[in-house]
Amino acid sequence: MINQKKVELKTKMAMFEKTEGREAVVLDSYHEDGLIMGTVRNVPYAALTFVLAMVVFVLVGNDWCVMLIETHGLPAVIAFGAIALVLFVLVYSVLAFLVLSLKHKKNRSFLTRYFLNQRRLSRINKE
Repeated sequence: MINQKKVELKTKMAMFEKTEGREAVVLDSYHEDGLIMGTVRNVPYAALTFVLAMVVFVLVGNDWCVMLIETHGLPAVIAFGAIALVLFVLVYSVLAFLVLSLKHKKNRSFLTRYFLNQRRLSRINKE
């Protein structure tokens, strides 16, 4: 005789394993250190993006940049660019950490439900 609850649990578990399960198991290995390292790995990409954006900005707004350098001086413009770079990287890092932690939290809830279904299934098998 087929146990309906057992079939339902196995179906739920199979659907999870086929869809979110693969990614959830990989992301489950992340913990706080993993989240921080994931954020730190993105810092060079953020800095490179900012530098490339500034290069495009200088190439497009050449007259405006020359006027800015003449009025404020080259050291002041470089200092402003460095401060802007640091602020951009900090904001980017905070946002990247938040996104990674939300993704981790979501996957933890998926895995919690999966393991709960696994325990229910083992109880049904023992009966």
